[in-house]
Amino acid sequence: MSTVVFIGPTISKTEVRAVIGATCLPPAAQGDVYRAMDLNPKCIGIIDGYFDGVASIWHKEILWAMSQGVHVFGASSMGALRAAELADFGMQGVGEIFQDYQSGKLEDDDEVAVTHGPPELGYPALSEPMVSIRATLNYAAAEKALPKSVAAEIGAFAKSRDYGDRTWRTLIAYAQTIGLKPSQAGKFEHWLKENSIDQKKLDAVSMLEAMQATDEDDGPAHDASFEFEWTNLWNRATSKWREKSVKDDSSDGIDADAVLNELRLKPDEFHRVREAAMLRFLATTGVTLPPQQVDHSAIAEKINNFRKQHGLLNRKTLDQWLAQNDLSAEALEEMLGEEVHKQNAIDTASAAFRREMIKTLKLGDKYHTLAERARSKLAKRGDGGSVVSGPQEIGLPNVALLDWHFCQILKQEIPENIDNHLHEIGLLNREAFYRLLVQEYLHVHNGGQK
Repeated sequence: MSTVVFIGPTISKTEVRAVIGATCLPPAAQGDVYRAMDLNPKCIGIIDGYFDGVASIWHKEILWAMSQGVHVFGASSMGALRAAELADFGMQGVGEIFQDYQSGKLEDDDEVAVTHGPPELGYPALSEPMVSIRATLNYAAAEKALPKSVAAEIGAFAKSRDYGDRTWRTLIAYAQTIGLKPSQAGKFEHWLKENSIDQKKLDAVSMLEAMQATDEDDGPAHDASFEFEWTNLWNRATSKWREKSVKDDSSDGIDADAVLNELRLKPDEFHRVREAAMLRFLATTGVTLPPQQVDHSAIAEKINNFRKQHGLLNRKTLDQWLAQNDLSAEALEEMLGEEVHKQNAIDTASAAFRREMIKTLKLGDKYHTLAERARSKLAKRGDGGSVVSGPQEIGLPNVALLDWHFCQILKQEIPENIDNHLHEIGLLNREAFYRLLVQEYLHVHNGGQK
């Protein structure tokens, strides 16, 4: 199990790893905590996260992580905010900033917000957080580096500014407009170089030390004090988040999805591997299925597909089949409803479940063949395997491509509901499916194996 920390302008990777061996991820946005669960963490620490322009971490994904036994910590910035909001549910907040938010002394998000540079430069802070400005001004007044009245006025001015405009240069310039002499301003600027307080970094280090103690402890996983509520909104959100996953390097040189795409072209085999992987996944992770949410339309679609697959197209043949298998129509509906429910659980498991499918393939006799087909396609593209644009690349309309795949290759009818078929083979949209079929069409017609 690993330790995962979301960082940005508050603290660097080098500074984190001086305290704890951790996987360092960029500032957290919505969905990132959910995706970090793919790394099988024991602890997740949230320091930096996005406020403006990008959806912030959703409280429910933090609750999800805790419900799965993960210790979640928060400090300094976005982490302090979420920890104050979720402390009653078991999220562990650390540091003065967290304490001030929890007590109500601090309320505004802008207290910890900063502007920063790009990830390539290590997210350098381009402004000062209000919490650090206030701590530094209080210390300066106590040390007589500034008159108390001037420190108070600078603090009020800083709070009135947009968080992106809070720099010491701007604040010192303002101080001179209210009577601070140039010589005093120079001395204060020199004093800042050695004495400014980076409250966010101090709290971040304290959190990392707390995480290190938990990581070294052989105690049990986090025991959630609440029951996680599984909702349709949660299912929709996690489906969207799965479009972008934490890097998966379990497939030894070939992307896991490239291998699984080969399997998706043979849906019956995909379903068999998925079932075997589900057993492995539940056994190795200890994850339990969420409370079942009845989706009547999905169950009806499942029943319809089942009847077509088994040739149970009229009531008489269906009744005969049910009698032969000691089933009632209600029992069949219940069983297929469980299949729909299990598929939803698989979907939500994301990349962690994909890894189990790869492991299942490797323990069988199909991985090598699928991986070689995937490598062959990448090599034949000649441009590093960039994704094809779609059916227009080969001059076939969508319906002709579907006919080729289902009728000519799989020797079966085109599914009435393509979206349901995609859901069952783990694809998110039709565009991805058509690109997959085009790659396969080009491969077959260029001499590749079917």
